[in-house]
Amino acid sequence: MIAEILLKIFGTILFFLPGVLLSFVLFRKLDFIERTAYSIVLSFLTAIIIGTILAWVGKLFPFYIITVMILLNLLLAGIVYIKKNSGFSTEKINLHFILILVFSLAGAGWRYFFYSQANAWGDGIITHVNIILENAIAQTGSAVASVPNLNFYTGIVQDHASFIGSYAASIIFKLLSFNSKSLELVLAVLILSSFAYIAAKQFTKDSKLALFCAAVMALGPIEIWHSSLSPYFYTIYFMALISLFIMFKTEEKGFLWFTFIFAFSMMVTNYTASLVMMIASIGFVIALALKNLKLKNFSKSFFDLIRQKKFISYIAIILLLFSFIFLFAGKSIVGYTSHNIHATVQNVAQLDTTAETTIPEPVRPYKPAIMLLGLTPLTWQGIYLLFLGLNFVIYFLIGKNTKDDWDIAYSIIPVVLVGLSFLAVNYVGRAFSYLVFFALLSVKIPKKSFNMFAVLSIIFLVFTGFFAASQTIEFLTNSNGEIAAANWAAANLDGRLLSDERFLSLVIQKGYYNVTGFEDNSVYVMPIFYRNSSENASVVFAKLNTTYFADTKRMRENYILMLNSPQQPIENSQMYEDNFKKIYDNGDVRVYKIK
Repeated sequence: MIAEILLKIFGTILFFLPGVLLSFVLFRKLDFIERTAYSIVLSFLTAIIIGTILAWVGKLFPFYIITVMILLNLLLAGIVYIKKNSGFSTEKINLHFILILVFSLAGAGWRYFFYSQANAWGDGIITHVNIILENAIAQTGSAVASVPNLNFYTGIVQDHASFIGSYAASIIFKLLSFNSKSLELVLAVLILSSFAYIAAKQFTKDSKLALFCAAVMALGPIEIWHSSLSPYFYTIYFMALISLFIMFKTEEKGFLWFTFIFAFSMMVTNYTASLVMMIASIGFVIALALKNLKLKNFSKSFFDLIRQKKFISYIAIILLLFSFIFLFAGKSIVGYTSHNIHATVQNVAQLDTTAETTIPEPVRPYKPAIMLLGLTPLTWQGIYLLFLGLNFVIYFLIGKNTKDDWDIAYSIIPVVLVGLSFLAVNYVGRAFSYLVFFALLSVKIPKKSFNMFAVLSIIFLVFTGFFAASQTIEFLTNSNGEIAAANWAAANLDGRLLSDERFLSLVIQKGYYNVTGFEDNSVYVMPIFYRNSSENASVVFAKLNTTYFADTKRMRENYILMLNSPQQPIENSQMYEDNFKKIYDNGDVRVYKIK
């Protein structure tokens, strides 16, 4: 036991030491908050890069991981030793770091409270297939993991399987460090709060506002709380965007390399994060042009602009990410969305010639159970963030603006571009989640009223956040009945199973892959879930070559989830009772044999 603990302590040091050493290679003078946050993030970025390279060559095994990590630490330690007289320094621990640590512990506890409320945590097919892929990569040591054939859902898995960075970092972290959800939560919230603090401090020079930003981000407004349960998945994607804003203001030259390392890591980690970084970088290129170009001396100001290291860095990030997305990721993404889904709805067009098969909204959208004055808790948080943005715009138009105010105004350009990009694909909530930090740092409240504003904001966000998180848990938990039915299905079925995404994700996790589904706005939705025509349902089952259909108590009473958006409960369950042979019923899940 003692030996195992000592090995984990050694492994933890081995994991985080590269980030610490690399922070001294890149950055000369940092305060303790910056040094800590950058070191932790660099450790995970290092793990992403090393893990990806080892996976590409089929060597992602403990011996190679430990050997490479030791050699990397020795190399970085040598570089730091050679540069020891280069003026490296770190300020001592101060009260602000202590407060951020307190916020992080509170935020981790807040997240863990909700996390623990969910039974068999998971948000559908991608989460459970993540487990399969991570295990496959760990067992084979290779990026070429075996992707199961899931019929309709195979495209999602293939797209997601292309990005091995997070899996690799996860495998290395769990191998070397303490495999503790509590540790992951604290680290995730600490870097999220620290980066929000650093960005606000860079843009406003206001320590009180920066602490306010750190406290709010620790709570996880909008739906950040369940997107930041681990430092090597969604949390680091938020950091990637915030780093671009910090680069716009910081004078630390090493930060240019830091963001480039971030961009390279996101290339092999997440498609959305890569796109967000690329779009935001385009926005900052425009912002720098507006900030620096002068009409009276356009030629000189233009050449001065294109020689700026920040300008060159944003251009380099754009080219790096665009080449990756265009040559590698784009092919599989487009292949899934334009072929699989569209082919599905076209094949059944004769079922209902009046149906709209291309509308982006679900046919029967789920109605949230928790409403506050007619609006969802998340909508109220969105209104609050929009108010902060509008407050800054009004202040900027009528007030006396400083250089920092102008920089915030210029930074609205990448904010708008990123926000519009998410709106274009109907991900309003994700736009707010990625950009909430910017709304917070743009706060313009008179100093004498700021304390009251901060207290009321925290109370409001805790209140709405509690209800929002309580409601979200419904989409992240799996009942014991569904888990038991998934075990039974994997052991007893021998044909294609159709159900909603949540139940199928459990079946997949149990190793049964002969499943299928369809897009939320497909004309399959009405005959399968809402109409009482067994003939039309049978036509759909035949076209999908379906042998079994399963519905659950959740599907009958709460919501249905096929791919993206939850929809209203099933309305034709009696049709299945009357027309198809029921072969399983545990009081929660019912399985019918179609043919």
